[in-house]
Amino acid sequence: MEPRHNGHQAIVYPVRLDLQYRASYGKQETITGHGFTEFIGSRQMVFTGDGAIRKGARVQVSLNWPVLLDHRVRLLLVVDGHAAGVEGKQTTVSVEKYDFRTRGHALHAYPAVSQRESDSSIHAPQPFLVAHA
Repeated sequence: MEPRHNGHQAIVYPVRLDLQYRASYGKQETITGHGFTEFIGSRQMVFTGDGAIRKGARVQVSLNWPVLLDHRVRLLLVVDGHAAGVEGKQTTVSVEKYDFRTRGHALHAYPAVSQRESDSSIHAPQPFLVAHA
């Protein structure tokens, strides 16, 4: 299936990263937890958490980004949105805003990869097309 760009579908990538989340249902009720991503895209994120989140909740997800800035600075991706769909402990977040924040220098910078090595061993994940709920 070829990726399509319209108001009802978003391209997401299958990426599994540990995360922390906070879900708010107003000023009084907030839950926090841990989990892992299933899919990530610029407009949508799907993750599995250790607790159930109700549809419509305001959600903030924080995860350590696996790529270093300038090969030495760790990044934190913070995603703000709302729970557009929930199935058990799996939540689909409609992304309203995301920010990359620095987390300081890595203890060990990764060595540079030669062009020859990168052509044979590093491949970008293939996108999936997901319909909005």
